[in-house]
Amino acid sequence: NMLPQESSPGDWSHILVQDQGRATIEHAEFWYGGFPHTHKTGWVYGNAKQAQVIANTGGTLVLNQSTFSRSFTHPIDLSHHSILWQDGVATTSISNTSFDGGYMAIKNNSRESGIYIQGNTFSNFTHAEGPIVSGFSFPTLLENVYTNNTFNGVTTERATFVTSTTLSSEQSYIFGNVTVSPGVDVILEPGVSLALRPRATWQIFGRLFTNGTEEQPVQVVPSVPATYWGSLIFEEGSEGVFTHTELIGGNHGEAELSKNGMVIGKNSTLVFTHVLFQDARRPGNMVFFDQSDVTIADS
Repeated sequence: NMLPQESSPGDWSHILVQDQGRATIEHAEFWYGGFPHTHKTGWVYGNAKQAQVIANTGGTLVLNQSTFSRSFTHPIDLSHHSILWQDGVATTSISNTSFDGGYMAIKNNSRESGIYIQGNTFSNFTHAEGPIVSGFSFPTLLENVYTNNTFNGVTTERATFVTSTTLSSEQSYIFGNVTVSPGVDVILEPGVSLALRPRATWQIFGRLFTNGTEEQPVQVVPSVPATYWGSLIFEEGSEGVFTHTELIGGNHGEAELSKNGMVIGKNSTLVFTHVLFQDARRPGNMVFFDQSDVTIADS
């Protein structure tokens, strides 16, 4: 029952949802949480300090119609510093909730589980790669709003797409290394900005479509200025269709010099229409195709 003027960020620590646990939280206000703690659960945490308001380390969390405000922020081990944290075999669904202020809003560090994020607002977060960061999978995103964050978008450090996925322009994206599995379509809608980390490579066994328009081109660019992303590699039997797309600042992958490029096709089918190829890393190729069916028009 502390009065507001007597309270400060970090007055309490966190709520922990452990293995087989379940928490359903609706119409709740979370103020002043996140005092740093040490949680020894193996290599994921080690002895690192972390500041979180809710941590789901193996249970089921459903969060709806809630708010987080004035949470603890401090330059401790920032890799574990987020309002909501997930790892282990956990399930988390977040909807219609407001996250206001801090370093990160959501960090999904689970190798086994995704996270569902719909209809939320994210404001005033300082992490350079946005309020939502996922370590090993692409989160399910729908109708979220981002305002006044250092980066108004979502970062996926590495991922394998095993189901067909559409990326909309409601947020921007940063990606590390990605695999698109056989039989899977990844579709980038008009206006999508896809920023790739230095040397990040997409290895495509399925199909990739960049559906830009003249007014809203799709952009694939470096996430860090003055660096280069790697390559979009189309493996045997894969397909790529690029329309009104800007491919800028790639070709720093692992391919040997004579076979490198921002786009590499290996016995694949590729179509480029109204595509800008620009600023590939030198020396090397802008694109490289080997035994592939390639069409380039108006580019």
